[in-house]
Amino acid sequence: VAGLAHARWLARQHAVPDAIILGHTGTAEATLLEHAAHARGVQTVHLLHGKCDGPMGFAISDVAVCRSRFDARMLAGFGGYGRAVALPPPAASPTRPRQPLEWIVCSNLAHPGGAAYAAQGIDAEIGFIRLVAEARRRSAVPGRFFFRLHPAIASLPAGERSAVERELAEHDFVRDEGGEIGQAVSGRIVLTTPSTVFMDAIGHGAPTLVYEEKHTSPGTFVPFVPAELRFADCETLAAGLHTLATDPARLDAALREARAEFAAAEPESLDEVLRVAGIVPR
Repeated sequence: VAGLAHARWLARQHAVPDAIILGHTGTAEATLLEHAAHARGVQTVHLLHGKCDGPMGFAISDVAVCRSRFDARMLAGFGGYGRAVALPPPAASPTRPRQPLEWIVCSNLAHPGGAAYAAQGIDAEIGFIRLVAEARRRSAVPGRFFFRLHPAIASLPAGERSAVERELAEHDFVRDEGGEIGQAVSGRIVLTTPSTVFMDAIGHGAPTLVYEEKHTSPGTFVPFVPAELRFADCETLAAGLHTLATDPARLDAALREARAEFAAAEPESLDEVLRVAGIVPR
């Protein structure tokens, strides 16, 4: 109904814009609006807010503006969009963590819309907490470990939320209460499940490792990340923790390579989005 209303509203306008920028596409209401826009000669732009995990629904936008070069290449190969382009990458270089060391673990495995939760429920999140705790014990790295949960955990049943909180407390993780991601990763070493956090963190120059979670979408970016920055089990994570704590320079080349492909950029303005999309207002 919303899509029909949007489409009819646009069809009745005497004057129409040069372009419409959408934050989400692929839903019925967005697709109907885009069809109506194209019928009036209006270009549509999908401004992606996160990472690409494969074909983006019913993609019919003229241009997809992506936050990383990798996503732009992936979406261009899938078809659907007229074109896929990337915002200019951020300028940050790899940084050294502050002393004493602080680690932040970022997880989206309790997201009810994610593949891991669909397959395992809350056990996916609890298993990841235990994995990191065991790798921390084996590697004996110093420093406090913070844990940042995806905000979507608030929508889960109280019993599941309590189970996660108990697990974090048992393994001496400090809850990170959110805030802007740049602040959360600043001066810290980052461990993350497959999510936009990886792209944001390396975009801010933070040394970052990403989990090769077995239920991740087949279109995910993770297999393309340099091997030195990936972990799939306790052994590989413990080795990565030890390297980051004792000789972080060993990962500088891999971090630079990852930044060139995956660092997430933020548009300075909607004018920049249109410029990157190649749309010149009439």
